Order: sequence, then C-alpha cells, then structure tokens
Amino acid sequence: MKLSINKILVPTDFSKLSLEALEYAAIMCKHSDAEILLLHVIESTDNYKHLNEALNINDVMQEALNKKLQQIKSENVSLHDIEIKVRMTEGKIYEQIEKIREEESADLIVMGTHGASGITNIQRYILGSNAYRVVHFSNCPVIVVRGAKVPVDFKKIVVPLDTTKQTTQKVNQAIKLAKSFDSEIHLISVSTFFEEFTHNLKEMKDKLEEAAEIVDKAGIPVKIKMIRHDNIANSVIDYAENANADLILIMVRAEKKKNDVAIGSSARKIITGSKVPVYTLRPE
Repeated sequence: MKLSINKILVPTDFSKLSLEALEYAAIMCKHSDAEILLLHVIESTDNYKHLNEALNINDVMQEALNKKLQQIKSENVSLHDIEIKVRMTEGKIYEQIEKIREEESADLIVMGTHGASGITNIQRYILGSNAYRVVHFSNCPVIVVRGAKVPVDFKKIVVPLDTTKQTTQKVNQAIKLAKSFDSEIHLISVSTFFEEFTHNLKEMKDKLEEAAEIVDKAGIPVKIKMIRHDNIANSVIDYAENANADLILIMVRAEKKKNDVAIGSSARKIITGSKVPVYTLRPE
C-alpha cells in the first residue's frame, strides 16, 4: 500500500528557508497528487489587534499574500502544476498550525528549520521552539527540512530501529513511503555501551532482521546495519549523510508539561542536527 497524501500544510514567512520547504512539498505532490496549503501565521499583539480593528489589516494582508503566492509560482517552475492556496491567521505559531491543519484536514506538515548552527542563541530558541512544538503538538506526520537538496528523489530512506513496540508502525510507514517514491530502505540499529549491559544484542539484531524480512516481502530493496556508538543521534545523522539518504524516519514521543514540551534527547538532536530531512511519526 502506498502512502495516501491529499493535502500538505507548509508554514511560511516567505523566507528562503520556508520557500525551500515549499519546493520540497511540491516535489512530494508530484508523487501523490496532493495539494498544498501555505500558512502564514502572525504572532498577534495588542497593538496588532487594535490596528486590525481600526484598519481591517487582515483583509489587506490576505490580498498581499495572494499576490505574493502568484509571484512565487511564476518564478518557480516546480510549482506550476501544483494546486496551492494560502491562508493567514494570527496567534501562537504552533497552536495555529495544528488548528488550521485540523480545519483543512491536512495529512502532512512540511516545515523549514535553521537547525543548531549558524544562528544566534535567541534565533535558535525562537525557531527551535516553534519547530519542536509543531512536531509534538501535531496529530499528523511532520517533515522537518533544513537546506534540503533540490531536486529531491527520495531514493534512500533511513529508519533507526530499537526494541520498542513502535518498531512495526515505523517499518510499515517506511514501506508506504518507499512504495510511493520507489525508494530503498536502510534499517539501522545503534547500540550504546550502556545498552550492551542492559539489552541482549542478539535481540536487537533479531529485531533488525525481522524488520528487514517484512520490508523484503513488501518488494522493497533493503539494507541493514548494526552500529556500536555511544551517541545515537550522531550515528544516525552520520550514516544518513554518508549513505546520501534523502529522508530519515524517526518516532517522537511528546511529554507535555505545563506550557512546554519535553523532547526525547536523540530525536531532538536528529531534528536539529541533520542536513537530511527528517520525517517524524507519532506513536499510535
């Protein structure tokens, strides 16, 4: 079974990075006949609310966004045959993204991020907080893109596995992606020094081989690799980059605490540090 994608939501501020995410989403659309919803979120303030009430700024900005979209489409050949619409809303970015995603029944979010290097601490906090909150508050998969290569061919998908019960869900999602984009799947398992004492390495290897058998039976080319390293995130990133992978598929678990989100250390580092786009999946 192929992956079913009908609508992709792309948050945008019309920066170079968000336009790269748009182009990435457009290439996915060509494989799935999906449409794109560009969403521009204004973080509202009291001053903005007063101005909007007095001057009806929202209508003016929506018209400006429509003109901007037409300009972008005319300048980018990859967008010519894609159905794209643009919406504007105001509020907290991550809350509005999920709210509009639900209203529009979007299946996937593609979002650009600056990652961990090349920006100031303040920029990293603002951009990182929004990206992570989108990943953890959205009830659909999110692809986090940081300077993705274009054109995208999706030929190699890296799937890190562990011994948790979510392995089957992760492998099945990877198979759907691979069938949609004619990809090969790389299954990897990273064992740390500590895990060698607390887990049976044979169990990890057996899990890897069982997953490979499932992928092979689905008719997908598959490779497997056991890696011994004390930094799981770096191992996954290094493997993906050395293999010239097009996508890393990981599982994320959200722990909501008051107004913040506790993010798994390895998942956070992969999302932040990987130059390869990261597909995040929530446990069912």
